[in-house]
Amino acid sequence: FACDATAVANSKSVWQLLTRSILIFFILWATRMPAKIKSVSDEIDVVVGRYRKMRDDYKSFAKYIGDLVGSQCRKGLIHTTQFRAKTIESFERKCYKTNSDGKRRYRDPLSDITDLAGVRIIVFVKESVSTICSEIGKILNVREIEDGNCSRLV
Repeated sequence: FACDATAVANSKSVWQLLTRSILIFFILWATRMPAKIKSVSDEIDVVVGRYRKMRDDYKSFAKYIGDLVGSQCRKGLIHTTQFRAKTIESFERKCYKTNSDGKRRYRDPLSDITDLAGVRIIVFVKESVSTICSEIGKILNVREIEDGNCSRLV
């Protein structure tokens, strides 16, 4: 294997130039990336702070709806009515969710996340579900139901 001194010197220079370029690129990428991540994190922190201030209102609203449904629907059909506001931790986790393309799923979490308050109605027998759903549909504008038996009523 034969090699002259000029070729070795040039290859070292090229290698040094290449490694410097890679290092500079990495430094530029590394300094920009945290800023992007930090801005998303900061943005979500602000939204979570807003939800934290509003959470008691969502809880009161859910309680009101639960009480309304309990008082307006046939008493003998409902076993229990439960209500809840989404926990702050759960809200924050949902804010960070992404789609398969890597973009955030909820661009405006306070508007896009639809389960900030929820009411669960437990009936004695399965056959009562469609009756309760029909009665709820008469008093409320229902957007989403998690029970397949009521989906035709939405």
